[in-house]
Amino acid sequence: MSFYVRKALATGPIRFAVNARNNGTTSAEDHDRGFSTDARGSYRRLGKEVLFFADQHGLGGPRRKKEKQVLTFWRYLKPDGARGWGRIALIGLGVFLILVGIAVCFRKGAQGLIEVGVGLGIAATPLVTTWRKIQELRRIEEAQRAEREALEARNLQLVGEFAHTLRRLKDGYDDGVLASVKAEREGREIPYDAVSSMARTAVLEVGFDALSRSTGPQSVARAMNSTSDAVELTPEDKAGVRHHLYQIVVWHLLVDDRLTDAQQETLAELREALDLDPSVVARDDAAVAEFRRIRGLGQENLPAYDCGIDLQFHEICYHKTSGAVMKLKREKTTTPEGSKRVVERWVEARKCDLFVTNKRVIIRDRKQRDVPLHKIYDVEIDADLDLLMLTTSDPKNPHEVSLSDPIHTARVIDIAASMAVDPTRI
Repeated sequence: MSFYVRKALATGPIRFAVNARNNGTTSAEDHDRGFSTDARGSYRRLGKEVLFFADQHGLGGPRRKKEKQVLTFWRYLKPDGARGWGRIALIGLGVFLILVGIAVCFRKGAQGLIEVGVGLGIAATPLVTTWRKIQELRRIEEAQRAEREALEARNLQLVGEFAHTLRRLKDGYDDGVLASVKAEREGREIPYDAVSSMARTAVLEVGFDALSRSTGPQSVARAMNSTSDAVELTPEDKAGVRHHLYQIVVWHLLVDDRLTDAQQETLAELREALDLDPSVVARDDAAVAEFRRIRGLGQENLPAYDCGIDLQFHEICYHKTSGAVMKLKREKTTTPEGSKRVVERWVEARKCDLFVTNKRVIIRDRKQRDVPLHKIYDVEIDADLDLLMLTTSDPKNPHEVSLSDPIHTARVIDIAASMAVDPTRI
């Protein structure tokens, strides 16, 4: 069994299998081949064979379908205030009078038609006013939609022309090209939100191209900074794109198992040149430390500890860590346009301790849950959330735990599971 790590990057999410890591002793010739990232920002395999999966969504991300706003009676009749309750009360009163009138008609004849008529008038009043309100809102909405579509068509034309200008950066990003791009950007009133995604992508591509030319970290930083100024990125987006490039390079090296001491020195120079704040790269540095920790770790040198728990006969504890049991929460939200959406997010359910032995994984919070190693089918890490997910023979009962060291914990589970004996086969 091997475990998988997934990570969201600016060029798209990646997912790769982690097997035994080497000892960080690659040759000098391997270091001369550079990073495991090509001139387009894609992963290139230079190390040993690995299982690697990638998606195609980049900086812009997957486009969300436009949600249609629906005008309904209930939206305006629902009791959201005093007027809403008043409308509901009028409808109720009208229905009551109609029922009374019908009863009078059965008992006394046509005399009940008066109550029926009054009831119909009272009940119809809020319905008619609501209908008129909806018609008026629809007319306003149509006018706003026409104005918005005209503005979007104008912006789309400007964005298309600007995108054509950005294509010149693929042929080169010398001073002349950058000056023409800047003039194109300054001479047109293009909304920043409309072009920010393609502008960030262009700067990132320039950074990858400069990185592949092996001209040094300083030249990469200068190329990215000058291109960012030409396309007029905000300071936040400038810093974000620099971090994206650094993060992609780091994780591609981790995928390839080529992040050696020499590569780390080069990465430190790149990080300094890109002027990245330590807090921004803290999560990436933590992942690097965990991958270094599992280098060379195997069955022959897996350490045993006194984890302070009651063990079974011939049971050895290999690892103890702490974190929180997580659960996936679904929340209904309302978009600015008034439509409903369901958003999923991981939330902390309760604190826990996790132990790994040669027989089981123990998750202890309010109670203790034992997961036999021979029943674990899959171990996956979400590096963005530090989330460890165990898939067992019971698909209805998965185990999701947020840990401070999920990668190291997953590797220990991987090794322990490879040594575990299935008692049902004895």
